[in-house]
Amino acid sequence: MFWRFHQVIGNSPQATSLWQLQQQKAQILEKLLNSFQIRRPQAPINLMLFHRNQDLLLDELIARENELLLLYQSYLYFFTAYPHLASTFQDLITLQTNFIHTLIALATPFQTDLPPLLEGPVGGPDYWLDPSYRLEPVISGLTYPTSLVFDENGEMYVAESGYSYGPAYAKGRVLHIDKAGRVHEFAAGFEGPLTGISW
Repeated sequence: MFWRFHQVIGNSPQATSLWQLQQQKAQILEKLLNSFQIRRPQAPINLMLFHRNQDLLLDELIARENELLLLYQSYLYFFTAYPHLASTFQDLITLQTNFIHTLIALATPFQTDLPPLLEGPVGGPDYWLDPSYRLEPVISGLTYPTSLVFDENGEMYVAESGYSYGPAYAKGRVLHIDKAGRVHEFAAGFEGPLTGISW
């Protein structure tokens, strides 16, 4: 899919940067395959959608790369028995994060006529926001929130998964946030992951 994307966007400096990051990721993954003596698949299954519309192609590529980032982040937990590979996994996560940020910055001019997007603060939330918008926190301190709904009075209910990538585990629950911003546990004890709610 990245090869198809590279064809669409041409040879801009950002595209060159993405290509270099992709090559570095491939080298690290090859190193990990060798560490575990795993042979590369001869013909991997190809389920990618090769959209002719570049907006759809970019959207799908960004979604897939974000899924890969979650997978790479889980390696630090699933392979704790191999501490000598921890720095390799961290390098892979860093490269993937840089890849996604570069990809989003490059994709934005193709998708809208809005000004360039702004990245969240270093060490803070990982988001991109158009300068004409602002974020206003409503609730914080959530653990793996997956979905939210509003009741007929406009009060919010948030589902916490109880599980995500890695070893952290908790029971899923639903929180009720009233109009004053107070948080109450509405329902609890779900076996995770709790992935959706409706009102």
